[in-house]
Amino acid sequence: MSTIEKISESLNEPAFIRKIRLDAVKEAGHLPRHELQYGLGIFARAGEGVHNALFETNPVKYEFSRANGVQVLLWKDAQGLPLLEKYFVPERFPVLKNYYFASALASFGSWLVIIAEEGADATLSLKSIVQKNGADFVFVVAKNRASLRIIDTLESESALFGRTMYVIAEENASVEVLSSQNLPHESSLFLNKFSAIEHEGKVSWLDAHFGGGFVKSDIEDFLLGEGAESLIRNITLAGNQNFDFYNASHHRAPHTTSHISARGIAGGGGKIIYRGMVDIGENCPGSRGNQVGRFLLASSGAEIDAIPSLDIRSPEVTSSHAFSINHLKDSDFFYPALRGVEPYRAQAMLFEGFLSHDIIDESILGLIRKKLSSQIYEISN
Repeated sequence: MSTIEKISESLNEPAFIRKIRLDAVKEAGHLPRHELQYGLGIFARAGEGVHNALFETNPVKYEFSRANGVQVLLWKDAQGLPLLEKYFVPERFPVLKNYYFASALASFGSWLVIIAEEGADATLSLKSIVQKNGADFVFVVAKNRASLRIIDTLESESALFGRTMYVIAEENASVEVLSSQNLPHESSLFLNKFSAIEHEGKVSWLDAHFGGGFVKSDIEDFLLGEGAESLIRNITLAGNQNFDFYNASHHRAPHTTSHISARGIAGGGGKIIYRGMVDIGENCPGSRGNQVGRFLLASSGAEIDAIPSLDIRSPEVTSSHAFSINHLKDSDFFYPALRGVEPYRAQAMLFEGFLSHDIIDESILGLIRKKLSSQIYEISN
């Protein structure tokens, strides 16, 4: 019996989930690791030691609030739920694109299942505490007409961690996930998030990354029902860190709508790779998809690559992208200097305003201010 089969057996998982694990193992051996290349001279490097490391089965500690109409279940309490077999089919999972995502999906040792019952309207706070190397799986279902907001934070002292997060928005349901992390620079983080959005459903993500030495994060929304909506927002602030992001909306039904927005600042020796995709398939008339990216280079040693893509295979649709990468200029600080504002304080104010555009969540704004106050010198030099 293989190691993966032993993990699955120890959790008493059904055969259909074990198959997903084993399929991921097969894929992992053929997928890129260490250097993830996206074009000529554009690649993300996971760092020495990470490319040979394995995700272990160390448990993740979860702390969460109680909310009316919402069940939060560990795997031992979620076994046998009919909706697992309904939604855990290979066709609903996106193609695995790298070794790390496949390895995390194959070997995760912790499960969390979150279910918003029909008609529920609730906000859930979720904190995941990672103490040692590991991976987990978070499965979220908003049943018909439910509205669920998840405030998701990740904490770790220093670890290699992978997460697969799978969100279902059933008919007329909505799910909003606000995720943030400010992990130590010694951490490496691999996040593979995706959703399936049914008729008139909506999924909204806000992904805020300020910590970690290397972060690889993908979000993919699949708009499967007519009238489905998707919103993906990504903000990041990189000092001497490497961040690699991919956000995509896949339209598979008529009259679907998606919007992708990204903002990022790289300073010090930091590097950001950002890729966005609007994919409108066949037989999707009346669909709209757009993406916007705004990025700022804060030092001469920083690097940003922003790569927007459109894949349109249906007539009578609307799609667009607008991306920019700018540098700080002396003129940006002329007015603050007239007011006696110190240069580093002026930079912090400028960065906060740039990143917090359209962000109203106080927990995210607080993280932006904390990062800037503690690392403005690293980012600016």
